[in-house]
Amino acid sequence: MFIALFISIAFPKPTRAKAIFRGVTLVAILITGIVFNFVWDSYRYGFHVNITHLVIPLGFLLDWLVFDKRGFMKWHDIAILLIYPFAYGVLSVLAGSLRGFAIYGFFDLSAGVGAVLIQLIFLLVLITVVCTFVVSFDKIFVKFIK
Repeated sequence: MFIALFISIAFPKPTRAKAIFRGVTLVAILITGIVFNFVWDSYRYGFHVNITHLVIPLGFLLDWLVFDKRGFMKWHDIAILLIYPFAYGVLSVLAGSLRGFAIYGFFDLSAGVGAVLIQLIFLLVLITVVCTFVVSFDKIFVKFIK
């Protein structure tokens, strides 16, 4: 998130690269919020942790919806938006297997490779839907402002 803030300040002009970077950041933050609030047992954590995982994703989404310039993304950018979450998921599973414990319960290989693959497929579908929303909104919204 700090890198996104830095990019926004350092490069104030809207560009396709900036739109993609902000899209990748938005997808990562939204997936974190969705997984924490709807997949994980978020009730076990304190109020401040729950608020953080709700307010930050909603705030970043609102910032993206209101302040970002539209019309820079292309349909094939969905594949670009998928690179970071896919790499993060694979590296999380590998790190968990090397350390002997999973960073996230749904990546725990002790539950079986099949169970982890099902979780990864579910997350890949969810992330693809979120990436498609980001690119679709960017492409569709620009038609309304012209």
